[in-house]
Amino acid sequence: TVLQPERRIVIAFSNYKNEENGNNRYSFDMREKLAIEAHKLKAEISSSPDFDDDITHIVCPPNSRTLKTLSGYVKCRWVGNDDWITESSKVGYWLKEELYGHRPTSTPFANKLFAMSQQFKREKKNAPKINYLQTLLKLGDATLVDNIDQADIIIIQPMEQTESEFNPKSKLLVWNKFLEWIIYGEGVVKDILVSSVLQQPPQQEQQQQQQQQQQQQQQQQQQQQQQQ
Repeated sequence: TVLQPERRIVIAFSNYKNEENGNNRYSFDMREKLAIEAHKLKAEISSSPDFDDDITHIVCPPNSRTLKTLSGYVKCRWVGNDDWITESSKVGYWLKEELYGHRPTSTPFANKLFAMSQQFKREKKNAPKINYLQTLLKLGDATLVDNIDQADIIIIQPMEQTESEFNPKSKLLVWNKFLEWIIYGEGVVKDILVSSVLQQPPQQEQQQQQQQQQQQQQQQQQQQQQQQ
């Protein structure tokens, strides 16, 4: 089965590297060769450094998580590897994308309110992530709010172990799980959206258990004294 020949195909490349070894599969040289093959099949090549609404397909190395590929997932575009181009070129028509990539069926977080925890915002190395977050939420019709109590979803640091400081109605999400949600959908990661990923360290669990035992002993002693 092939794609309809009159369908407009606009391809963007992402995560290809400027390397001296032009034989590297993901070098700029290989990207140019792929572009030539795609042109022969009447595809257009996007020259935009950022995601563009005209883009219909993003070709990239496996497991790429660039801003462009993530934007493609958020906007429900096809994201796949370059075998789609090379194999289609061999037969002279566009093969089915399902064999080479993935496209979400819906925008994952439309109309949701997001916030970032203070620890996440304070971490200096999170600056690029915050830029990603702002762009992806805007593309996905979600809103980033300052008031953490209003948020449906809160982006947190992995070491934030307690939920007590957050609104219990909010879902807590570490960065990597946020990215997985974009790529695979909420249904795949729903069991790790909330604080099940936030396993308390054994030492903290033991301390809590000891405190609970002490409280129970105190309560029993008080009851015995009252009975006497």
